[in-house]
Amino acid sequence: MEQHPVVAGRTFVPPGKGPWDLETTNAARPMTPFAQAAFMNGFPKGFAEGTAR
Repeated sequence: MEQHPVVAGRTFVPPGKGPWDLETTNAARPMTPFAQAAFMNGFPKGFAEGTAR
């Protein structure tokens, strides 16, 4: 299996049968503390509004 720089040294073990792949396109690098704070503060509100009925 190819090693991605973000997860080098770790192995991905599929949880079961099927076409499992490690998804690495959405977060190619770790988030900065600034981005982490914005995400952690905004995600719960946005998710709640987006899934409200």
